[in-house]
Amino acid sequence: GLYFLNDGVMEVDHIIPKSLGGKDEYKNLQLLHGHCHDTKTKEDGSIDQRKTNLKVNKHNKVKT
Repeated sequence: GLYFLNDGVMEVDHIIPKSLGGKDEYKNLQLLHGHCHDTKTKEDGSIDQRKTNLKVNKHNKVKT
């Protein structure tokens, strides 16, 4: 129910996060307010999954 304003922060979000198997496809992208994007990312578990992936990749020396 919120509107984008000219000076608002807008961010592209993966509806299903890439870290959880989402793809870089138009149908998996949405435009969100910056603060809404932050909230969604905290709630969808993608931050925790990304941290886990970074730890595993750092240990195994594999880049993602």
